[in-house]
Formats: sequence, structure tokens, C-alpha cells
Amino acid sequence: MPSFLFHIQNGSERPETEAVELPSVKAAKEEAVTLAGTMLKDIDGAFWEDGVLCIDR
Repeated sequence: MPSFLFHIQNGSERPETEAVELPSVKAAKEEAVTLAGTMLKDIDGAFWEDGVLCIDR
């Protein structure tokens, strides 16, 4: 089974050092979306500024 690393960059770089084994790229993409959703939930709306979505690119 392939191994994947999820590298998160959100103002401070946190390269992942532990690989996750998943059956496919599709499964890795689904896991990335789930992880992003969890991260957004954890910051409890802190990315909204005056009702406008604010994400630095």
C-alpha cells in the first residue's frame, strides 16, 4: 500500500514526518479534505474577517 505525507503550511511550516498508508491517491485526497475540514473546525471561524473569507496564499 502506498504511503503519503501531508505537508501543512499555514503561516508556520509543519512538514509531516510520519507517513500514512492509504490504498490510492484518491483515498489520500479524501484524507486531505477531511484533515483540512478538521483544521478549519478547530480554529472555530478564525479565518473569517468581517464576514469575508480571508486565507493568505
